[in-house]
Amino acid sequence: VIQMALDNPSAINKSAGVELSKDRHDVASSALSRIRSSDYSPELLSKVELANADALKYDFSDATHIFVSSLCFPRSVLENLQDIILILDDVKVVAALNRLDKLEASSDWDEVKDVPLQMTWGAGSAKVYHQRTGDYQTQ
Repeated sequence: VIQMALDNPSAINKSAGVELSKDRHDVASSALSRIRSSDYSPELLSKVELANADALKYDFSDATHIFVSSLCFPRSVLENLQDIILILDDVKVVAALNRLDKLEASSDWDEVKDVPLQMTWGAGSAKVYHQRTGDYQTQ
């Protein structure tokens, strides 16, 4: 979430991280505090929001890009999160650590590619989905 804001300042209006685990949220908040006290632009980092909350209850209504670190999500949570994503008007790109069956089945979404990611445990990858509208429409 923080890296997305740093790497894509012109494309991001808000970069939000939602973490259910209090310990993980505290680690992310501490990292954000350290970065905010460095030389990075305060204006840029003001776009970062970290919430210790349930992603199924979080307001993603202004999201355009969503990353789902979903390897350990129960199937029901992953399905409910996809239901939420499918009704959000502004979401254009979704990346997830595992398949999003409902997005793949939707005629409004394309799975574009697998993207390699460096995770804390080593090399990983994310599936990237683009909504079939505007600049993100695929051939």
